[in-house]
Order: sequence, then structure tokens, then C-alpha cells
Amino acid sequence: VSNADLELVVGNGKQTDQLTRVAPGLWRARVAASAGTGGKQLGLNVKFQGETLMSRSLPIAVDPHLVGTTPRARGGCQLAPSGPGSGGLWLVAASLVLGWRRRYSMSTK
Repeated sequence: VSNADLELVVGNGKQTDQLTRVAPGLWRARVAASAGTGGKQLGLNVKFQGETLMSRSLPIAVDPHLVGTTPRARGGCQLAPSGPGSGGLWLVAASLVLGWRRRYSMSTK
């Protein structure tokens, strides 16, 4: 098998290195996704004398900056009551009841 017999067809990208024979039956090439193709699929099609040997599809990352870092949420997110209510009053009432029970249980011992 020679380089003339093998062909690598790349969809949504380009081949950056020619196919290189590493060992019998083992070939290597480098590919890169085209700009603006994040979230799509990188198509790989290996042909021998014009006939398809194998086809694969690989996902393309959306943002290269997300590879080494964790995304951070930024913006105006906040917690707010769903409507006019007495959520704060329930908290005060629950605190008073718990405090009263604790005091009462200590005085009966």
C-alpha cells in the first residue's frame, strides 16, 4: 500500500499532515476542525483506491477555552420571593417556637 492508494477525506475540517505509514497496516495523519464548526461533527472518511474503508464522525468542541477551564456563571442571577408573602415571618415564628421549647425543656430538668 502506498500513499497514492490511501486518501483521507475530512468534513468540517482539514488535514494538516499527510498520511504517514507508521507500521504495516498503521497510518497516521493530523486533522483540525474549521473555524466556526463548534458543536458540529468532524467527518473522517478513509479511502483505498477510491473505495471507502471506514467512516467516522467525531464531535467538535464548542469553545476551545473550555478545554482546560471550568465555565463560570456570571450575570444578574438572584433569588427573590415568588410573590408577596410572609416567608420571613415563618422564619421568625419558627425561631421563637424553637427557642421557647428549648427554654421550657431546660427549666423542667
